[in-house]
Amino acid sequence: MKAAIVVEAGQTPIYGDFREPVPASGEVQVTVSAAALSNVVKSRASGTHYSSSGQLPFVVGIDGCCPDLPQNRTLCPAKPDTVIHV
Repeated sequence: MKAAIVVEAGQTPIYGDFREPVPASGEVQVTVSAAALSNVVKSRASGTHYSSSGQLPFVVGIDGCCPDLPQNRTLCPAKPDTVIHV
């Protein structure tokens, strides 16, 4: 898949190919059509946010628009097991 990828903390993410996620049993793979570049995302990319794992490389983004989810649901990719009913 194409993504904005952090390969080194504090450096500008690159646009490139990243491995496709493989859903586990009971999970559904979705297409993220848009994601915000918020201050939290920028802090995670720099490695300074408390939620940064330090594992590189990783795809930038913690929220997104996933049009293939069932109606009235949104997804928080930073917490991939979380589906929010709105």
